[in-house]
Amino acid sequence: MTIPALTSATTSDQSFTKKYETHKIKKEGRGKSKTYYPFVFNDIMGLEKGDGVRVDDIILALKGHVKDGYKFNPVSPLSDEDPGYNPRPSPEDKVHVLVWVLSANATKITESVLKKMKEIREAASDLGIPQMAIVTHIDAACPETEKDLKNVYKSQYLKKKVYDISASVGIPVNCIFPVKNYSDDIDIDDDVNTLILSALRKIIDFGDDFIDCGSTLHYSTICRSYRMGGFLRFPAKPSSSSSSSWTTATVKVFLVVTGWTFGADYDILEQVKRSPEVETTRNPQECDLIIVFCSITSRVGSDVEAAMREDSVSSGGKPVILVLMHHTRDPDYSTDVRRWSETFQNVVLDVHVLFHETQPGLLALFKK
Repeated sequence: MTIPALTSATTSDQSFTKKYETHKIKKEGRGKSKTYYPFVFNDIMGLEKGDGVRVDDIILALKGHVKDGYKFNPVSPLSDEDPGYNPRPSPEDKVHVLVWVLSANATKITESVLKKMKEIREAASDLGIPQMAIVTHIDAACPETEKDLKNVYKSQYLKKKVYDISASVGIPVNCIFPVKNYSDDIDIDDDVNTLILSALRKIIDFGDDFIDCGSTLHYSTICRSYRMGGFLRFPAKPSSSSSSSWTTATVKVFLVVTGWTFGADYDILEQVKRSPEVETTRNPQECDLIIVFCSITSRVGSDVEAAMREDSVSSGGKPVILVLMHHTRDPDYSTDVRRWSETFQNVVLDVHVLFHETQPGLLALFKK
């Protein structure tokens, strides 16, 4: 266990991080022979009521204009005459994933912080940068999870917390990842690592996809959070002839996600995007097909009906592929047998998916 990023053990309304700092993850070796994984994290000063990092500085960081080690000044934004300003950022200097981190113990987000987050979100969206969020300190917030970390996805408190976050600040539930901090541990723990690595895997997937798509994100999510945040950057990749295939797409697909999928819908999307005839769109009116990822959290019937009542699904009359996502560890889990095309005329295909956040990919997939 290593701790390259300094942290504070006390709770405060002020950010502990003051500088724009780059952190690498060591792969193997020691000394001069050390090698690192091909991505880096940039830690930044957090958003605070009244002070904290300036929105202008975060936007400059997204564009690669902030040099490593720059000390943020809440009073004055970074200018192009400052030594910490990078006038000619390379592709590797720019941010490829925006990750915001919030504590499960955090109080209600203030209006001033929400305003800052809105500006940052819109700027990142304009740049096509994928966004996601991580919820920390879940054990401190929930006694049931503190007793056994495996209860994280059984905890009604944490589930409500995630849904409240989604409702209040607009983060899609399937892009919110709960993790436990290494705060009082001196050795690594498999249960803690499972949650952290699950979130890391999605961060890397989002960033890798951003690069492969030539800075045009086909599956854009709007994610924000509070107090702490960070960026992920990748080395630049050479362009290839395959990336141009998206310009000749013939079928436009609109995506709808309901419920808590823990990013499993992203695995399906990766398979969909391998077809050169498919392109995703953010406008349901211009799509040819809608894919609805419906997480089954209570009863199958009520969850499906709620998903199909979404305005973008019910109003346009577009054909729908309904993906029912069952959260289970059992690959032999028995799914619902009904055909939803008999209930909803616009459903052209039923697909049942088994998934669990502790296992990469999908456990099973069944068509009906």
